[in-house]
Amino acid sequence: MSPLRSVGGRLALALLIVVAGALGIVYVIVVPSYQRSLENQELRSLTASLRNVALPQFPTQFQQRSQYVNEVAGTVDARVVIFDLISQGGPLEPEADSELDQRSSSLEHDPVARQAYKQGKLARGIVDRNEQHYAEVAAPIGAAALLLAAPLHAQLQTVRVVRRRLLVAGGVSTIFAVLV
Repeated sequence: MSPLRSVGGRLALALLIVVAGALGIVYVIVVPSYQRSLENQELRSLTASLRNVALPQFPTQFQQRSQYVNEVAGTVDARVVIFDLISQGGPLEPEADSELDQRSSSLEHDPVARQAYKQGKLARGIVDRNEQHYAEVAAPIGAAALLLAAPLHAQLQTVRVVRRRLLVAGGVSTIFAVLV
């Protein structure tokens, strides 16, 4: 006699489908929304730092910009880059960068800085650079743009832990449903 012909077998199969479906729905809803929430939280933090710390302290003298990015980077806990427009309609080029150990040339075509400069207002977004994700906020300042960038490594690691725990819980629940 097939196990699915009995009432108990059918109930076990129904329980398995309900558990798997519920966990699938939780996974599809919770993991992406949690990731977006963490990304938005970092973007809000960078926006507040840009408005309250970085912009008010922006130097009027060109020669002070290198010192400025290094001082502000420690305060806002982010990479600070000042872009200058090389020629009308040309690309923005990093002029001062708080991350001396990283190549500024990788930022030459930064979409957030370019958007802030072109639109003439604050821009923010998530950028993938060198297989790393960064939260970025930029604001135009005359013929320049000021960018704050923070890596999202810790936030994405938290999302991976939640994803893994949901998968383990789903596996344990599925095994339990099969055993019942």
